[in-house]
Amino acid sequence: DRTLLVRKLAQHPGVTVCLEATGTYSMELSIALFDAGLRLMVVNPQASHNFAKVLGKHSKTDQVDADTLAQFAERMPFKPWQRPSDAQLALRAFARRIRTLTDDRTAAKNQLHATDFNQHAPKAVLKDVKQGITQLDKRIAALTHDAVAFIETHKDLKAPYDLLITVKGIAASSAKTHDPHIKAYAQHLAVRGKTPMQVVCAVMRKLLHAIHGMLNTNAPFDGKRFYVIPEKSAPLPT
Repeated sequence: DRTLLVRKLAQHPGVTVCLEATGTYSMELSIALFDAGLRLMVVNPQASHNFAKVLGKHSKTDQVDADTLAQFAERMPFKPWQRPSDAQLALRAFARRIRTLTDDRTAAKNQLHATDFNQHAPKAVLKDVKQGITQLDKRIAALTHDAVAFIETHKDLKAPYDLLITVKGIAASSAKTHDPHIKAYAQHLAVRGKTPMQVVCAVMRKLLHAIHGMLNTNAPFDGKRFYVIPEKSAPLPT
């Protein structure tokens, strides 16, 4: 029980709590611990994994993991966890739900393709699958509209949102099609022999770094800082 755990830990002033960031459950626990005023570190699972390797721990059990985190908290510099605002947590819930519905729609479209290919599938089944996709489209659109409206009413969300939409095609695949500098960078990688998947991954990584810089400096996206498009060589005189 989360409440009982927090109550027991609160009985030990000055205690440091260290846990891994593992998703929804760790987030809710972290919020409860933070709100109770406890000294909290939330560790990236990759960092704790690397730390365990340094300690020579190759097995993975709850007891081993707990001991690793305890030693991590004892030996590593304390980095206090920053609690997201309630508005950020609400937006996170919007995003997760939209992502779930989007995944459901992708699965439904795959099912539609398979059903349409199946010559024995009744028309009623095909109709039902199509109706399901239409309903998912409407639900995704409605939630997206509500999410944007929610952002507009919260200054701490609107400022970074306005910065993010300065990137043409915020998704990595879209960006390398619509933004000339990102497109040129992708072409540069392709010319160097990178595979299409390697190009997408490299663009995603570089774009994430660019977005991080935008949010830190409160500046809109600057394609020239992302990648300088080489000037075409002037033709040689004849």
